[in-house]
This record gives sequence, C-alpha cells and structure tokens, in this order.
Amino acid sequence: MSDSTEAFDRGDKFADYKSNPAFEEYVLIHQKQVLVERFQRKSDKLWIPYNYQEGSTVEFDSIGFTCAIAAL
Repeated sequence: MSDSTEAFDRGDKFADYKSNPAFEEYVLIHQKQVLVERFQRKSDKLWIPYNYQEGSTVEFDSIGFTCAIAAL
C-alpha cells in the first residue's frame, strides 16, 4: 500500500469488497514499514482487524497461508 493509494484502499475499495458475501479477508501490506493489516469477516457487518508487526507470523485463514512477516 503506497501513500498515494492508502485512502482509496481503506475507503471505496474496501467497501466494494465488503459488498461481496464470498469475500472473507482484506489485507493491507504497508510499503514503508513492517506492518500488515488483515480484516476478517465474522458476519455481514462485522470485520475483525488484526495487525502484524516485525517478528510476527502472518496468517490468512481464508487461503490457509502462514508465514513470517519478514518473508513478505
């Protein structure tokens, strides 16, 4: 995620994805810092945020993916 796309990625783009009932997770990977934000759908209106920082293990449940954040 770059500075120039951050507002769109967090706003309209995420809103579009939320409207698809098959969509389970939304992930933002920061470009200038070691930070991954994951939003996981729990219901139509509830998305739970998870933040991963340096030293974390990142998990994307919807695709069964796990790795050290450093690998990203």
